Amino acid sequence: MSAVPAIRPQIRPRYEEPVIRRRGTARPRLRVVAKPQTNFGAVICVRAVTFTVLVGFTYFASALGGQVMVEKARREAIRASDRTRASMSALAPLKSALARVEDGLEIQKWAAANHFVAPDWTPTPSSQESHLVASNSAR
Repeated sequence: MSAVPAIRPQIRPRYEEPVIRRRGTARPRLRVVAKPQTNFGAVICVRAVTFTVLVGFTYFASALGGQVMVEKARREAIRASDRTRASMSALAPLKSALARVEDGLEIQKWAAANHFVAPDWTPTPSSQESHLVASNSAR
């Protein structure tokens, strides 16, 4: 038995009686059935329409995808600018506080309030190994 499924049952043809021909009678000629001619114009037209539909669909899908990506990038840029604006507004008080700390007059006021005196002499070497020590006591 074959592994290929039978599409329709195979029926054996009946045994037919042989035809007895007389001499001198002509044999009928075999007829060649002509293959139907294909319409090349229609085939080319169908293929062109199929190609146009595929190109149109691809163009539409890529254009839509591109617009989605551009919109996503635009929204991310808006969010980034909002974050930048918020961080700059939070940074402004810190900048003013840093400018106050770096000001020379503020440093002198703080030193005077905490009894620091600027040494006008060269620092003396300490008893430890090559370290110079500064103190806040007046000499």
